[in-house]
Amino acid sequence: MNKIDLKEIFGVTWGFIGLPFPEMIIRGFPVRRKGDFRGEEFTYPEPVQQAVISEKGVAYWGANMQGRRMFMPIWLSAVDNNALAYLLPNTMMSLSVRANIVTTRLVNRHGTVKEEISDDDWEIRIKGVLIGEGNNYPEEEMQRLVDWRNQRQAFNIQNVKTTICLGDNEKVVIDRLHFPENRGYQNTQPYEMDLLSDKEFSLYID
Repeated sequence: MNKIDLKEIFGVTWGFIGLPFPEMIIRGFPVRRKGDFRGEEFTYPEPVQQAVISEKGVAYWGANMQGRRMFMPIWLSAVDNNALAYLLPNTMMSLSVRANIVTTRLVNRHGTVKEEISDDDWEIRIKGVLIGEGNNYPEEEMQRLVDWRNQRQAFNIQNVKTTICLGDNEKVVIDRLHFPENRGYQNTQPYEMDLLSDKEFSLYID
């Protein structure tokens, strides 16, 4: 059986090396024992009870196709009544938003007068790794992402962080899909997705 080191793949592809997750997150950072022992011996504090569901009803944990636990999973769906249609595999995500501000210079005044007129869309960047069955390249999983990109429509998204930042009834569109070079494993393919928030609105004509 092929052993996939996701930490190594993220490090080689994007230069990101995470904590020994999730054991350290669940049990706390290790504490060095005091004594005469000169080696590296550590103990862990007692586990702390963690919430399974967020305050907005979204799961903190999911499982990928290999059965490995994932923290803050991301689900996408093209159908309103099926928010959990597809779990993006092995992901990490960042979100950012900017305000649209108009600046005006005034005579004999230091600096400018600033007027915030609106907010930009939320920008969501997802990085992950597709893993094929056995030693096979993840062709089917890759084709799924390409097909979703080619649909050119808004998707439902469900994730603990997006429910906080995007609010209710807000969807996302795929702005960019990127497959970096694959290094080290023939049955994996790193991927990047840039999403933009897309709020639904109704147009009334009198």
